[in-house]
Amino acid sequence: MSLLASGELKAATLPEPFVTLAKQSDAVTALDDTAHPEFSFSIITFSKAFIDANPEAVKAFLTAVEEAVELINKDPQKYASLMVDQKMVPAPLAESFKVPTYPTKGVPTEAQFLDVLEWVKAKGYLSVDLSYADNVNGSLLP
Repeated sequence: MSLLASGELKAATLPEPFVTLAKQSDAVTALDDTAHPEFSFSIITFSKAFIDANPEAVKAFLTAVEEAVELINKDPQKYASLMVDQKMVPAPLAESFKVPTYPTKGVPTEAQFLDVLEWVKAKGYLSVDLSYADNVNGSLLP
């Protein structure tokens, strides 16, 4: 944040609540991914080994996350002070921070997966093909 504020860093990808904090320091939004709710920006991953060894724990975790998302989305301001208390939101934002709407459960579509795969291969980050079926598993979602 200090590099952005000083101008030493020209741009950054920031999650909330840091977007709100940066805007208070006159940062300019170049692209707002919340304008495209069809593209989720929340990702939870587990290794296959962990899923295979702990399927009930994974399911319980995902159920708890979904329950929390539903509660927060139903009454966002009810949880604003908790987010400050738990240091999820910086204290200077306590009065002005608007709790975002969190995405509900789901997995990427095969088209979304293939789009990302094509991009990472084009960038040279990956040189092998991966299959959707081997990498995306929604069977443990609540």
